[in-house]
Amino acid sequence: MIYLAERKENKELSPKEKRKDQSLAAKKLLLFGLSMEYGKKQLPEIACRPQGKPFFKDCPEIKFNYSHSTCGLLCGISTSEIGVDMEGKITTKERLVRRICHENEKKLLAGVKKDLERDWLLTRIWTAKESYLKCIGTGIRLPLDSLDFSGCIDGGLFQERYRMYFSNGTDYVIAVCRESEPSRTQNILVKKLSGQEIAQMESLNITVPFPKQ
Repeated sequence: MIYLAERKENKELSPKEKRKDQSLAAKKLLLFGLSMEYGKKQLPEIACRPQGKPFFKDCPEIKFNYSHSTCGLLCGISTSEIGVDMEGKITTKERLVRRICHENEKKLLAGVKKDLERDWLLTRIWTAKESYLKCIGTGIRLPLDSLDFSGCIDGGLFQERYRMYFSNGTDYVIAVCRESEPSRTQNILVKKLSGQEIAQMESLNITVPFPKQ
C-alpha cells in the first residue's frame, strides 16, 4: 500500500528545522501505515544495507520506502522491493535535461509545446528515476541519462521487472517503483490520508532511531 499525506511545510522553520520536521513526519507516516497493515504500535528496529537503503532488521520481509517534499509525504510498504518519490514541479532547463534525460526522453520533452506541460513531464521523468534507484537501493549512483523511462512514463513495466505508477496532485507528482512478482496482483493502491488521519499520524510517538537514507 502507498500512503500519501498532503502536508505543507512550516515556513517559519529554518531549513535545518524543516528537514528535521519532514524526516520525523515521514517516520510517523511509516508507522501509521504499519499500524494499518500489521497492527504495529512502534517502528521495528531499522538497519541499513551497504549502499544505505534502510530495512527492518527483525522483519526484513516487510519492505518500505518514503519520500518527503514541500508538498507532503509519501510512504510505500510492500512485501517486494519498493521505491517512492514525491516532487513539486521542476522547471525545465536545458542543462538539467542534458544531465538527467535519456535521448528518448529528450524527444518526448521536445514534442511538448507548452512550457507548463513540459515541466510536469520532466518532473515525472525525475521522479521515475528517483523511485527506481531507491527501489534497487543504490541511490543516485548510476548516470541518470542512462536510464530510459520513455516507454513507461504513464505507468507499466520497466526492464520487464519493475512496476511503475504515477499520479499528479495539484502541485506535485508522485512515482512508485515496485519489484514485480508474478504470483501477486500488480495493482498499486494509494491511500490519501484525510485531515483527521493526518492529525492521527502527527500524534504518533517515534522512539526507534531512523537511519538517514
